[in-house]
Amino acid sequence: MLEKLRVIVWTSAMVTDATAESVTVRKGGKIEKILTRTILWAAGVLASPLGRLLSDQANAPMDRAGRVIVEPDLTIPGHPEIFVIGDLANYSHQTGKPLPGIAQAAIQQGAYVAKAIVQRLRGRAIKPFRYFDKGNLAVIGRGKAVADLNRLRISGFPAWLIWIFVHLLYIVEFQNRLLVFIQWGWFYFTYDRSARLITGKNPLPLDL
Repeated sequence: MLEKLRVIVWTSAMVTDATAESVTVRKGGKIEKILTRTILWAAGVLASPLGRLLSDQANAPMDRAGRVIVEPDLTIPGHPEIFVIGDLANYSHQTGKPLPGIAQAAIQQGAYVAKAIVQRLRGRAIKPFRYFDKGNLAVIGRGKAVADLNRLRISGFPAWLIWIFVHLLYIVEFQNRLLVFIQWGWFYFTYDRSARLITGKNPLPLDL
């Protein structure tokens, strides 16, 4: 799909140097210098500094990325009153690997913790957290997307329609869904690519 958009895809390649005017890439025994003034880096980020605070104050174990290693019920060892979820949590009890830092994992963990708190208040036990992988969706262009729905993989316009439906489904309230749908339709048919940016230390008028 990316190649149809004239994107050159390199796999098993490593960036060895990046400057203001170029990127140096090593692929196998070949080294190539690409002249460019625009670089998009998507190699991941460290977790929130809150993880370090929990490590210092509650002896919470951490991984190399700064995520807190949690118990099967998403609490930290020795502190059942502290839950950690989302990008900050390293939950690897299910597959041996941390869950991906995506919205669906955080949403499921949030629902689980809410239920766990209610069950605790009622004096009941709750089973360990289990993640249900619903698949992945990604938009890569106008009317183009990829969908990995576990056993089903599709791309192109059908995947783009699935992406729209899923995102509208998770928007709260019908009026908000309708408004977003109308805006997306307007942007699609008018090719509107405008962006709204707030910059500066005092973006709002002082006389409000």
